[in-house]
Amino acid sequence: MHYTMAEEHYNGNTYYGMDKCVEELTKAENILGATNAKILYLKIQAMNRSAYPYFYVYDLDTSLTRFFSLVDSRSYAAEKYNETLKVKLNLDNARNGENTRQHFAAWNDPGFKHTVTALYNKGEALLALKDTIYAIEFYKRSAGMGNTNAAIRLGNFCMADLEIYNADTDVALNAELSKVKGYNSSAYKETAQIEKAFREKRKSDNRKGNIYQCAIAWYSLAANKGVSGAMYTMGDLYSYEFYGVPSGNLDYGKAIEWYKKAAQAGDTNAMIRLGNMYTEGTGVEKNKKEAKFWYDMAEDR
Repeated sequence: MHYTMAEEHYNGNTYYGMDKCVEELTKAENILGATNAKILYLKIQAMNRSAYPYFYVYDLDTSLTRFFSLVDSRSYAAEKYNETLKVKLNLDNARNGENTRQHFAAWNDPGFKHTVTALYNKGEALLALKDTIYAIEFYKRSAGMGNTNAAIRLGNFCMADLEIYNADTDVALNAELSKVKGYNSSAYKETAQIEKAFREKRKSDNRKGNIYQCAIAWYSLAANKGVSGAMYTMGDLYSYEFYGVPSGNLDYGKAIEWYKKAAQAGDTNAMIRLGNMYTEGTGVEKNKKEAKFWYDMAEDR
């Protein structure tokens, strides 16, 4: 009965069906108190075609070992044997960091019904295999379907790009500063001019502005769906040069708006940030009463 149900789930050709197929086959093995090549073949194929095969990596490895201990190329149907052998080779290659995309392409059967979660999980698995570029493709598809976790991942990648940009320009700046000789007033003046030129370049650099807009786009997708952490980051993006905000995009009004939304959603860091802004008069007039309100709210959490 369980094997028949497993076949029905498998033939449905959906990610959910693959998981249910594995579940039914595991029940069949438990009832039998053993396994056989027929069960193992279907179980291996279902795990390999699931949304997140690396969730099954231990069971997949164990099932492959058992399968090849029971059959060989002469005693088993050639087509099914070769299909299973391909799964084993793909798993071995993925472990070694090779052919990652070919491996995932095999899971990306166009006949599958792609769900938001399945696409996100593929991105997660690819990220674990350090294929960030390919992972981003799946995150974008998932985020486009409304997955907030995928949107935050993409926003984080943009923030990392901003850090890389800043690090690269710091290296270039230090290289220019190292050319300045001496410690007299003329040298100090030249150093100040170089630093000012680099600051101005950062403010107007299109590359930096594009990365920043990318971060805003992805974080706002999650923030507008009520994710408090994304709301807090939106506040940071509009208020902190530290995060690589081009000066033209500093907007304390928007920053406070997002911090307040995050605070009202229960984000303690946002409450403290608002308290600091009203205490120091950052983007707003100093207001001790307002600052105390937000500090007290954070303390009560």
